[in-house]
Amino acid sequence: MNKKELVEIKKGQTGTGLLIENDGYISLDLAGNKKLFEDINSARKDGEFYCPHPFIVSAVFQKYGIENANGRIYPESVLKREVEKYMQKIREKRGIGECYRPEALILSENGWKQLKDIKVGENILTLNPETNKIEVKPVVNVIRKRFDGNMVRVSGRSINDLVTPEHGYPLFNRENKFKKFITAKELETDDSVAHYYIPKTGKWEGKNDEYFTIPAMTEEEIAGIHKKDLREKYLQPLVIPMEIFAKFMGIYLSEGSHSKETSKSNKVNIHQKKEEVCIEIEKMLDEWGIKYTINEKTDGAKTYVISDMRLCKYVQQFGLCYDKFVPIELKQQNKDILRTFYDWFVMGDGRVRGDKRRTGNKSLSDDVFSTSERLTLDLNEIQLKIGYSGNLLKEERNNNRLIEGRLIKGENSHPMYFTYRSLTKGIYADKRFLSVTEEPYSGEVMCVEVENHIWYVMDNGKCHWTKNCNHPSESTIDLSRVAINIIDLRWEGRTLVGELEVLTSPGFRKHGIISCEGDQVANLLLSGIKIGVSSRGLGSVTNRMGVLYVDDDYEIVCWDVVSDPSTPGAWISDSYEKLQPYLESKESEKARLLENLKKFDKWLEN
Repeated sequence: MNKKELVEIKKGQTGTGLLIENDGYISLDLAGNKKLFEDINSARKDGEFYCPHPFIVSAVFQKYGIENANGRIYPESVLKREVEKYMQKIREKRGIGECYRPEALILSENGWKQLKDIKVGENILTLNPETNKIEVKPVVNVIRKRFDGNMVRVSGRSINDLVTPEHGYPLFNRENKFKKFITAKELETDDSVAHYYIPKTGKWEGKNDEYFTIPAMTEEEIAGIHKKDLREKYLQPLVIPMEIFAKFMGIYLSEGSHSKETSKSNKVNIHQKKEEVCIEIEKMLDEWGIKYTINEKTDGAKTYVISDMRLCKYVQQFGLCYDKFVPIELKQQNKDILRTFYDWFVMGDGRVRGDKRRTGNKSLSDDVFSTSERLTLDLNEIQLKIGYSGNLLKEERNNNRLIEGRLIKGENSHPMYFTYRSLTKGIYADKRFLSVTEEPYSGEVMCVEVENHIWYVMDNGKCHWTKNCNHPSESTIDLSRVAINIIDLRWEGRTLVGELEVLTSPGFRKHGIISCEGDQVANLLLSGIKIGVSSRGLGSVTNRMGVLYVDDDYEIVCWDVVSDPSTPGAWISDSYEKLQPYLESKESEKARLLENLKKFDKWLEN
């Protein structure tokens, strides 16, 4: 989905998407800037141009608890929560940030990648929050920026993230329903989410291919073969039932090898010692109908040798034991095929049961391992797709030897990689199981934007679903279009008011030359043109007994300046009576606002 095509929930509609409310207005507040108006009026009388600097104006932003012009009601708790988060950003003088370090891993269609290597348009795995289905979607934006300050460490048995304070996590309830997003910082303080969890699993459907086809050899590749029947066989593709292919690849990547890459390479080997596994291998090869021979050693170990140039050429791409990986064509298949592949890999030499030395927890399920990091990451991906969840561990090994009672240290050998298969569906946001602390950080941070707003991440070997970066209709703020900077927000009863600075250029302040968006806004205000304030947010709208309510998952993104606020009377008017939509029911609140509006009235009379 293109970032400019993010669905907007329009007036009277329900659903999840972008919520735009043109509910506020900007005014040149006489009470707060008496000298400003004196200077402006003086300059006008003299026929001169004058622009204040800094250009501070007052604004009405939004309101809770009453139906707005779009027919929606923002509950007090929801809007106040989001405003408090926005006010914190104002206090810290920072923009919104929802990011990981560039070294964190993201699960793309082609496998796990570091965030720093992901590109716009690349397909990644996302989670549909309404169906819990895993969906492959393109990245519509990649966010990179500098961060200097305290990051948040979210750690537990199944999570070890280092993220910016505003990075969000999707929360699901015990019925596996999406409830809302929560920031890393809120995880530390919000006790109400203890029974919600950050998901680690999802529903994968995948392809239902009946066969897998290995390409035929070329005439050049079989130039040294003179047997007619053999030449004819190799000039035809090798078509394999998908289930057989899944079994073969599982046992091959676990226990297989191949001939060296020469023009006459044709040997594919499967090694196995366990008798019960040998029986299954022979059943599979016989069902496939491919010719093979068996070499048996004195210790009972068997090597199954398949002589086929097409198959040998195909498996050569997977390299030796340190380089193996799962082909993407197989990873795209449905859950049943992937489970078959996984079971056959485990059936080889891929499992160690309940190793407390590594896991520290007896209840953790079996792990799958390999000397190939890429293969282990692929197996971790397959664990997700077949309904498990996994965490990755790298274990360094060495060649230390004990000689005559003395430990002789050798060189480090190739490390082992483990991905732990677990049935845990998620990480509960309960402080008894989760630690949230702060750590200083200085460097680049990154995130992505995708249609479903939820993507799969692995940080420090532990993986789970995480929140999309900030996602209005334009997912990042184009700095060339920044016109205002909000410097203060406060509540007047139900109404959110505050001050903002209009960002003007030196050319406009000196000569009235308009060269940026802020200049345009300032020129309109100085010319007496009505300016509105429009909020941008993302969330859900539901219909409750005929009334449209904004749900708890709502997030404020920003406020824009617009030409026409939708709330009736949300203009700078010639009398305070016309601004009644912003008056409150409580007399004290009403009196305070009336006093402010009378000041507007006096200014307008001048």
